[in-house]
Amino acid sequence: MAVIAAVLAAAAVAPTVAGGATTAPRPASGIDVRRNLTYKEVGGTKLKLDAYIPAGGGTRPGVMVIYGGGWVLGSKELSEPLARMVAQQGFIAFAMNYRLAPFHPFPAAVEDVQASVSWVRDHAFEFGLDPARIGSIGGSAGGHLSAMLATLGEGRRDRGSRIAAAASWAGPMDLNPDQFGPDAQIYVDAFLQCIGQPCDPATIAAASPIAHVDPSDAPILLAQGEQDQLVLPQQAVNMADALEKAGVDHRLLLLPDAGHDERLIPPVEQPSFDFLHQQLGGVEPGPPIGVGVGGGGGGLLAPVVAVVVAGLVAGTVILGFRRRRRRRVRY
Repeated sequence: MAVIAAVLAAAAVAPTVAGGATTAPRPASGIDVRRNLTYKEVGGTKLKLDAYIPAGGGTRPGVMVIYGGGWVLGSKELSEPLARMVAQQGFIAFAMNYRLAPFHPFPAAVEDVQASVSWVRDHAFEFGLDPARIGSIGGSAGGHLSAMLATLGEGRRDRGSRIAAAASWAGPMDLNPDQFGPDAQIYVDAFLQCIGQPCDPATIAAASPIAHVDPSDAPILLAQGEQDQLVLPQQAVNMADALEKAGVDHRLLLLPDAGHDERLIPPVEQPSFDFLHQQLGGVEPGPPIGVGVGGGGGGLLAPVVAVVVAGLVAGTVILGFRRRRRRRVRY
């Protein structure tokens, strides 16, 4: 479950200064990178994120970029290539570290990415972020965490840790053992803390995005390779059906010539960015407004994006599913 994480790690990482957040020199692309911002402290460990801010004024949507690696390996540096691409699309990209299994099993990673969304929302003014327009993007385990952000919680999607849109590339939607190939089960067991024994059904359900689907969920783009032998393709189809029944806006991209590998990424990058633009909008004039102080994100008047990406994917044929409507598109 860590194949694509390595592909997305190819870009160089700018140096940082020990002891706190730093700002890397502005590259030719006009992206201001602020590194090692502490968004949460747990058990004496500071969890940090990097912000990639496009040049120019106005208020922008944000995207949480979440790396993959089977929930057991990876770091925010793996998210840098995707985060830069997201920022070049006009979003503010946030790439966070999260705690890894098996030492930190579920729900640690989920709680961490949720905390990162709440933190950037509460600090929206510092980034020029619209706190009501946060989305997420991620691949493989990162795709799972992106979908969890989209499905957890109820009510308004512009407060706390809720998001307004998500993209998931080959992300597990159902953590029951019959939904994975044999080579993937060890990662799932480590994440659910059940290595060598049957996993608890209640824990499986709590960790599965498909079990949390309801009409208040954020729109989701699902990309899946039909040759995926780790996360079985039926997972994405079943998730699309569940979203359809709940009336949640979504798209399903099925790519017949892709597995759980880098073949999935190029065909789905731009459709994913387009989907996020459609749901989150673009740059708006003026500074952020209604930013809450201290964890609640209260008084939010605008929309926000949180993107999580950096994992595994697959693809070639794209099925577009819209609320109460389905259409087939061939690439």
